[in-house]
Amino acid sequence: MTNNNQFEKLLLEAWERCTDDETLRESATYKCARQMLAKLTCSGRRNNEELCKLKSLISALRAGNEVCCPKEKFDGEEACCRLEVVELCCPEEKLPNETCERSNDDEMCGISLSKTTEKPEQVIYPQLPFPDTDADCILKSSLVTAEDNVGMQQFFRDVAVNTCDRGDLLMRVTRDVLTDFRFFVDSVFSNRVTQIGMVLAREHMSIRDRYAELESRTLNRAQLSVFHVKEVMPTFDWQRYSSEPGYIKSVVVSSCLQNARAEDTDEDARGKGLLYQLNWLRSENDRADSENHCLHEQHAKLTAELSTINGNISSVQCRAANDIACLSDQLEKLRSKSCEQMAIIDKLMEDIQISIQNSKKGTKVAVTTRRCI
Repeated sequence: MTNNNQFEKLLLEAWERCTDDETLRESATYKCARQMLAKLTCSGRRNNEELCKLKSLISALRAGNEVCCPKEKFDGEEACCRLEVVELCCPEEKLPNETCERSNDDEMCGISLSKTTEKPEQVIYPQLPFPDTDADCILKSSLVTAEDNVGMQQFFRDVAVNTCDRGDLLMRVTRDVLTDFRFFVDSVFSNRVTQIGMVLAREHMSIRDRYAELESRTLNRAQLSVFHVKEVMPTFDWQRYSSEPGYIKSVVVSSCLQNARAEDTDEDARGKGLLYQLNWLRSENDRADSENHCLHEQHAKLTAELSTINGNISSVQCRAANDIACLSDQLEKLRSKSCEQMAIIDKLMEDIQISIQNSKKGTKVAVTTRRCI
């Protein structure tokens, strides 16, 4: 677990050195270094050999020397920019239980450093066996299955292995996007941060001035209190005041008693009596005022209730008058209707009597006619 953390830290440092420095990014000799970093990033192994290679690369980048990747073969040709001079196998500090053995001088365990001028070479990227079918399918599947919260390093590790340039173009685009984002953030928030800082500075200055004014007021009040204490009690002892809790009470009471005994004369006694009487009259006046206020409130309350009752009575009387008028109208209508019905009944009774008389006359005529026959 410690080797993995160390490997990730060194890998991040190597990528920063290869991408952040403009001179390294434009130099053609560092393409092999970026290619080596891409291989180490995409590799799932984190053994001592990979760690040794990464440490060698970091040492070369820190020293500022030209870097070359180890010899590899693609399609029967060697794609290597290794020079003929100093070779770095492993760093001086070795891991525990780890030895680096080199089979011959042509093979390297890590990378090589060159102190002479490097020959111009052409970077040959490894060709995938089926660029149009398998690699595209693997790349598409890795892009589809990538999670939203995946880290940039893990994304490079999953995607770069299936690209023709081992993620070099993707890395450049990412670097440019991050640069533009940094510039955008600086342009947007720098002015805002400055304004907020100025506002906070002004607020801090106002708070400081306010506290300074409060401090001066407190000091003035304390000084005035000290002067008043000296005027009232010239023999006031500050040491006894700090040591004895009831010192100031005893001093005040004793001074009051002395003044009362010295000035207790007949006129003072008469004045005290008048003062007591005045205080009693004031208390009685306050009591009468409070009672008068209570009576005023009670009178206002009763007046409001009486007005409410009068309003209710008037509304009831209005409704009763309306009801009486309606009922009297209905009574007149019923009386007129009753008179009409009585007239109709009388007329019907007359008609009935007439019809009965006519029927009797008819029967008499019929009987006489029968007798005559």
